[in-house]
Amino acid sequence: MAMTREIRFLADTFEKKNVTFQLIFPNYQASKPATIKSFTQKYGLELPWSIDEGQIMTRSYHVTITPQVIVIDQESQRIIYSGMITDEYVALGKRKRTKVNHILYSVINDFLTGEADDFVHNQPVGCFIIRSGT
Repeated sequence: MAMTREIRFLADTFEKKNVTFQLIFPNYQASKPATIKSFTQKYGLELPWSIDEGQIMTRSYHVTITPQVIVIDQESQRIIYSGMITDEYVALGKRKRTKVNHILYSVINDFLTGEADDFVHNQPVGCFIIRSGT
């Protein structure tokens, strides 16, 4: 919930540059269509979304925290980023007191301008994803 404003900003900023966003809901116990619809409406997230049934995407991209983002170059299907949206939080529920870095904005912008590193990863801060099955 804390990152919804940033996600809206990013989607609005980059939609003109052919960057698409998709929300993936991995928690099988909480990810119900009515709950998701209510959440996306409440926070103005008019983005495509899906429930990760069986947590196939969650597992294949090694996503363990929510919110965590994966940026994929659609042309090459290469992952160029995995991690946090901003560095606003230093621990669960604990905001930093210094300038917030808009990491995902920088990653996408660098990719679009050809300045992206091969692969960037940082550890996101948030809630652990409840794993279904084994």
